[in-house]
Amino acid sequence: MLFSIVIPVHNGERYLSECIDSALSQSADFAQTPEQEYEIIVVENGSVDRTLEIAEKYAEQYPNVRCIKRGSIGLYAARQEGFREAKGEWVLSLDADDKLLPNMLSTLSGFIKETEQSPKKCDLILFDAAGMGHPDIKLNSLPFESGKICQGADKDIFKEVICRGDEINAMWIKCIRRSLAYLDEEILGLNYGEDLMQTACYIDKAEGIVYLDDTLYLYRENEASLSATYNKAYLENQKIVWSKIDYLVDKWGVPAYLDNVKKRKALTCSIAAGKIMYSKLRAGQKKEELRNLMEDPFYKEYALYELPKWAPEGTVFIHGMQVSDRAFEKMIANARKSDFKAFVKGIIS
Repeated sequence: MLFSIVIPVHNGERYLSECIDSALSQSADFAQTPEQEYEIIVVENGSVDRTLEIAEKYAEQYPNVRCIKRGSIGLYAARQEGFREAKGEWVLSLDADDKLLPNMLSTLSGFIKETEQSPKKCDLILFDAAGMGHPDIKLNSLPFESGKICQGADKDIFKEVICRGDEINAMWIKCIRRSLAYLDEEILGLNYGEDLMQTACYIDKAEGIVYLDDTLYLYRENEASLSATYNKAYLENQKIVWSKIDYLVDKWGVPAYLDNVKKRKALTCSIAAGKIMYSKLRAGQKKEELRNLMEDPFYKEYALYELPKWAPEGTVFIHGMQVSDRAFEKMIANARKSDFKAFVKGIIS
């Protein structure tokens, strides 16, 4: 079997059918029997809606669809469990609210066959994505040469990009050789930053990396997600991720990488503050959570560091309060202002 498509899902009933259908609707010009050439693995991650019911119905109807139930283990563990169970030579990630373009597997299959003729081994393929509302606009403009298998020092450009920004973080823009994909490191409850951590590990371990300048994936825009909600576990998750990145950056031995990582850690601190300020917590809870955040050793070390140049405008605004005098008072005042606006909006609507 050539491909395994892994769909980790938690409470994804709204779009799961559309998601799985896109995987089932792959053009089959690369195989006479698609069910023998690729499989779809839905890893159910503690859902309380109809997600499991939907996934099991697909598994009953289609021989190349499997449903694995592991309970609420977290996004990282669910994704890795899918990789561990995969039978395909190559694995891909598909988020439960997104879609694959019909030509994805045929495009990747054709390229993989080409690389088999090369003396250079390739075990990590990156490609492009686009938003569903703008399928002709690529997610990122990346500084890679399309089709070139990068080994040794040529991999440095990928290390630089992963350290300086989030352009290649997403797990759903990668096709990974199965022997590389499963990291065999159990971390339960890791939902935030897991894509960055896995991507950095793959870049480090891959013998050869290649980028394809093809849009093969559609992601859903402007939807609430894990990254847009408040959760006390956010910063603790990020500490786990950044600890792994610190290890890899030290291994790679490039000082510029370290400076970029510090800026991204500062961004993490600003995001953490924003999640509290603009959450639905009561005023007293916001005060308590902000105090706890500002006393955290990670926050104390990195919050005042400068942000990356690409940091979103809203996060830059939060960071401005963080580095100012009376930072706590200013953030609380801003949180109150936000609550008042939400209250007024609720009355009007």
